[in-house]
Amino acid sequence: MKILLDPGHGGDSLGTLRGKIPEKDINLKVSLMLYEALKGLTWVNLTRFKDENLSLRERLKVANDFKPDILISIHHNASEEETKFYSEVYTSWSLVSPSYDLGYFLQNEICKVFPDRDFRVLPSKFTVLKAKAKIKVLTELFFAEEMDDKLMETEVGILKNAIINVINVGFAREMDLYRSFGRYSQPKGYLTTNFGRGINKLKSGKWAVVLGDGRLFWDAVELVNRIGGKLYHFGMSVQPSQFATAMKMVKAGFKRVIFLRYGEQYVRFYHTSKESEILGEMVSKALNYPLGYSSSYIVIHPDGIRLEIITKDLNVELLADVINHSGI
Repeated sequence: MKILLDPGHGGDSLGTLRGKIPEKDINLKVSLMLYEALKGLTWVNLTRFKDENLSLRERLKVANDFKPDILISIHHNASEEETKFYSEVYTSWSLVSPSYDLGYFLQNEICKVFPDRDFRVLPSKFTVLKAKAKIKVLTELFFAEEMDDKLMETEVGILKNAIINVINVGFAREMDLYRSFGRYSQPKGYLTTNFGRGINKLKSGKWAVVLGDGRLFWDAVELVNRIGGKLYHFGMSVQPSQFATAMKMVKAGFKRVIFLRYGEQYVRFYHTSKESEILGEMVSKALNYPLGYSSSYIVIHPDGIRLEIITKDLNVELLADVINHSGI
């Protein structure tokens, strides 16, 4: 078993400065501590052992030369907003991946120490996650501004335990839906579904669900699973151009579009048809969100239904029920 640790930033790339020391130094110290904790158990290496400039291309080269089974890029979070601390793990963009196994083992370990901490596992197109590895994640388990020596030791213990757990269970097969979507992929409080039966709905259907922010990823997947259709994406951490996404949707012929954004609760309908207004009113009433109208070209089709839902906490089951019984 080969593990590669990638301390984020370094050299001129400082990372966030909101902590007592630059993020690059926190990333390196945690990585070196984890290296020491793992090196007697498995074959482990780092992309950098000191404070130095290391481009994303150089990191990929190190990873592809080393050929790790597990790649962990270690970062620490920051936010310009006043928000409580939370934890995030990013995986490569995929609906089915053994990387989710490690992500949710990390969640389990964090919840043992911080049971009330919010935790997200999100898909991403970060460059480092393009490396050739069976399991690859980028971690932002803690915010730089909350880090001290004690929390660094705690983080190393969390990472070590999660790595040992994922090694012991072995890797999920690429299309093993119950391993990648069933056992580990749904955080506490999220709806669970038999994805083995529902996954084929991602390939066809009359609805398109557009993900505008990675924080709503699981809501978008669950919604598509419940109403049929196809998932498209642009937004936080998943950033193909909106124009490219729009062209794909037009080519696919979707006229019924739901756009999910993250933010304060709101429903907007786009005046492409009377049906947009009717459905908007139904959704607004069911979810108890304010309703408004927009003339923006945002979602993509010259006619048909275009609905935008802005939320931080979506009741997917209720929304799907409204859609499925709307007759639209």
